[in-house]
Amino acid sequence: MVECTIFGGILLDKYLEMETYPERGQDGLITNEFRMAGGCSINMAATFNNLGGNAHVVTYLGMDQTGREIMDYMNWHGFSGKYVKQVDGETGYSIVILEKNGERTFLTKKGVESSFDRTLLRDEIPNMKNVMVTGYYLLCDNARELVRCLTEVKKHCDHFLFDPGPLVSEIDPEALEKVLSMADIITVNEVEAASVTLPTDDSKVIIMKKGKSGGEVIYGAERFSYQARDVKAADTTGAGDSFAAGLMFGILSGMDLRSAVAVAVESAAITVTMKGPHGFWKRETTASVQTHTDLKKENDL
Repeated sequence: MVECTIFGGILLDKYLEMETYPERGQDGLITNEFRMAGGCSINMAATFNNLGGNAHVVTYLGMDQTGREIMDYMNWHGFSGKYVKQVDGETGYSIVILEKNGERTFLTKKGVESSFDRTLLRDEIPNMKNVMVTGYYLLCDNARELVRCLTEVKKHCDHFLFDPGPLVSEIDPEALEKVLSMADIITVNEVEAASVTLPTDDSKVIIMKKGKSGGEVIYGAERFSYQARDVKAADTTGAGDSFAAGLMFGILSGMDLRSAVAVAVESAAITVTMKGPHGFWKRETTASVQTHTDLKKENDL
């Protein structure tokens, strides 16, 4: 079983469903609401696990009701708690306003999950061979220590994926530059790319995501485009996270880059057909994943 360590805080997503988001200063009606554990890291972990891997998220959770709710959720769905630690304090949450067409708007209140300390990693750094880092985590209260730890992790790991995320412009420039230099796989969309100076090192895999238009892959002299799956979107939350996790799983499973990208596309497509930041589904067989077909939902929310 392939394993991966994911650096990124977990919080609670509080969903409010509406027909359309109202204009500023106007009223709107909520048609439904639900709650799920959220954050890029657990979205990545869900997809990585769905594909047959075992992901370990690095995060603090509070000892409050929200933190306990998330721990129960993780235990119920079989998530690893290897690098999850509960501490005094409040767990953060995000209000997600979901429109009928699948578009969503976030309002986030940070909590203890936005903190980092190397004690979370115990003495396991030499064993972290495959890592994914979310840009959101570089906004944590102790980003400098996080970057120092990642520098140490880089000495031991074989694969290092970085997903800058939509708030990349808020990341400390020095910290951002260091993590970009460490990453050998970078997944970024067109909007985020405007705030990132992408490395020109030929040894790095750069994925430029273009939403419904697919994207472009750059790896040294190799360049190729990929198409997105045409699906009816229920919720676009977590699509990029699922793409990154599918890509990493494919690479760690020994697939060539084109095949791994195809698994990433399929994973993202399944995620957007579900309400919530991630879902639980399974592949029928290893062969079906390698041919990029038959990735099936286990259940909808």
